[in-house]
Amino acid sequence: MQSVVEVFGTALASYYNGNKSGKLIVRENNGTSVIPTSDFFRRPEDVATDRIALSYCRRSVLNIGANGGEHSLFLVAKGIKVISVDSSPIACAIMHQRGVPSVICGHLFDQHPMFDRTFTWLALRGVIGQLGNIRNFFHFLDLAHRNLYPGGRLILSSENLKYEGYRTRHLTFEFDGRVSEEVPWFDVGMSTLRRVAESKNFNCRVVYCDDSNKYVALLTKK
Repeated sequence: MQSVVEVFGTALASYYNGNKSGKLIVRENNGTSVIPTSDFFRRPEDVATDRIALSYCRRSVLNIGANGGEHSLFLVAKGIKVISVDSSPIACAIMHQRGVPSVICGHLFDQHPMFDRTFTWLALRGVIGQLGNIRNFFHFLDLAHRNLYPGGRLILSSENLKYEGYRTRHLTFEFDGRVSEEVPWFDVGMSTLRRVAESKNFNCRVVYCDDSNKYVALLTKK
């Protein structure tokens, strides 16, 4: 049994080192899904949620859960200053090898002193899911509001829910025979996000939602 961080790191390294056909298996009570490891290295231009989210980044960006650095490299190429943070040492090593500047290996809740030097926080591709529960989500919004400049932006993605305001699922991840411990995975519906964001002194606008109910929201600090 390994941590989720270890399993994700192994999957990233496998693809980066040449195994282009690897698959990350995700298990929960009601079924199993498969994520090609190539998904972690897709160009943002080719993914609507990513492309639209990145178009709202301004001035300087804290890229949370930066993985292999695709979003960071895209933004740097646009002339935007980026600080990239990931809790996986393997992901951070890959970013260093790819030339991603200003990489921090650690958890967002560790409150690194550089976190308060950005205008935009970017939380895509499972970052909200990994928070695990509504309490951690509240803490995340409080942290963002405390650190962002006035008028600063938090751009996040999650999954809209038909019948629930939010939910916590319990998932395990498997790659190449390595299995993670079971972890809580958090989703927040759009209407609940709007209410919670308002209570945390953010204006909230959903800027995109696709056919599978994956959405991007722009929160602006009041």
